[in-house]
This record gives sequence, C-alpha cells and structure tokens, in this order.
Amino acid sequence: MIMTFGDVNRRASSGITEEAHVASQLGSARVLAEALTFFERTLPISSSCFYWINAESHAVHLQLRELDAVWLNAYREEFHRYDPLHPRRWRADCGRVTSFDGTLRTTNCDIRNYIDNFLLPQNTPYQAEIYFWQRDRMIAGISLLRTSDLGAFGADEIQFIQSVLPLVDLSFSLLPEARCQTASFRS
Repeated sequence: MIMTFGDVNRRASSGITEEAHVASQLGSARVLAEALTFFERTLPISSSCFYWINAESHAVHLQLRELDAVWLNAYREEFHRYDPLHPRRWRADCGRVTSFDGTLRTTNCDIRNYIDNFLLPQNTPYQAEIYFWQRDRMIAGISLLRTSDLGAFGADEIQFIQSVLPLVDLSFSLLPEARCQTASFRS
C-alpha cells in the first residue's frame, strides 16, 4: 500500500472496506501524480518530488523525478533535520504553498547547512513546496525544484499554483473514501 490513512479497525468501524481503502489510496496517488505532472508541464521545473507524509510528519514513499537517489539518501540520513520546508515544521495556518530561495543570505546555521551542503551541490537552490491536507492532517507534499539558470519562483507562479489547488481538492473529494467520510481539505 502507498499510504495509511488509519488502521483497519477505524476503516471497518466507519464502514469502509479494505478494498475501498486500497482503491482510495491508489486514487489519491493518481490524483497527486497528475497534479505533479500538470505543474511540471505548466511551470519551468528542473526536478520534482512527490511524497506521502506519515503520522510523525515525515516524508515517506518519495517519488523522484530528475533527481539523483544519492541525494535522497543524504536527505533521509541528515538533511531532513535542516530543511526549513520539512512537513513537521509546517502548520495548516502557514498556507499550502511556499517557496524557498537558497541564494539568500542567512545566518541560521541549520538553514545554511541545508543550502550549502544539500541544495547548492545539486544546483537546485530554488524550491516551491505544496502541502496537501485531509481534515487536520497533512497527508502529502510536492517539491518543485529549479536550477540556478531557471531562477526563483515568482509571486505570480506561487499564486498560479494556489489557484489550481481547488481542482486537486475536488479530485480528492470524488474518491470513494472521501465520499464515504466527506473528507475536507484546507484552503
């Protein structure tokens, strides 16, 4: 399975069968993969990553596009601790879309370590992050990365991403489990 929304007992008590849960997971994965493909086709992106978020607010089951798996291992082993956009550092009231400019000067040693030893060696100093919520829990995220030659994400591009998210939310709401539980997504 791709992601667990809850344990089998919760699903059973809510009247959702295991088959419906698996179908919903596959549907969720498809919706998010299509959203990522859409962003890759409409915005200049050099690489990207889709991930699920577990109950401890860690990114799991990452799917990389145009990124070297060596950097994924480095991220898992060390750099997740310094990532300013890591899911566990993000709350619903902070918004669903943000961007990061790794060329900005900072005196924060953790962020500097993340930039100097993770983003810049990959030549991906520019990042836009999209967070997906179900009820009060972050369930997934998408990282859109740019190389130095593509430049930073502009305010108009962040606004464009935000304007498309209601369509992604609508797609989620049409999935079987969402219809059964009337799941709501945060704006």
